[in-house]
Amino acid sequence: MTTDAWVDQDTSNELPNLRAQGEGQALEFKRQFPQQVTDLAKEIAAFASTNDGQILLGVDDNGDLVGLGSMDDSSEREKVIRRIEGICASSIKPALTPEISWAKENGCVVLVLKVSKGSEPMYYAGNIPYVRHITASKPADPSEVIQAVRVWLGGSGAATQAPPQSSGGNTGQPVVTFTSTYHT
Repeated sequence: MTTDAWVDQDTSNELPNLRAQGEGQALEFKRQFPQQVTDLAKEIAAFASTNDGQILLGVDDNGDLVGLGSMDDSSEREKVIRRIEGICASSIKPALTPEISWAKENGCVVLVLKVSKGSEPMYYAGNIPYVRHITASKPADPSEVIQAVRVWLGGSGAATQAPPQSSGGNTGQPVVTFTSTYHT
């Protein structure tokens, strides 16, 4: 039983089941905190674009428990949290905030990032839109971006057409308009 106040007991209890489940549409494993910011940013952006998901740092791709070293030290945990905050505020657009919790199994510390499906149609890491496809986070195809925007605009899958205007030099052709609200 884990007694550290900073460890989430429910997440710790759930960890063996998550590891056994394996990577999938809503679950990603990372052996360690990625050296390259974009490696974590693209995973977070993909879940925000596609569906709720969890990223487990300290778990190997095959589900083996590896753990993150030095996380028993509160200053080390704080550094990791600050790095995640920086990634989510600067590397992912629109910015978002995942839920962060710590789990412990057999003395190994695992960081769990819970990413909710975002309220915006698409999320970008390094100015590239990302989506989740089963066990992979990949750059979105232009058609995937268009479809996400269409669904976000009202689910019809089609743009709205404004009626022709009689003044202002309009040629009588319908005007296609897209409206959206961007939240920062």
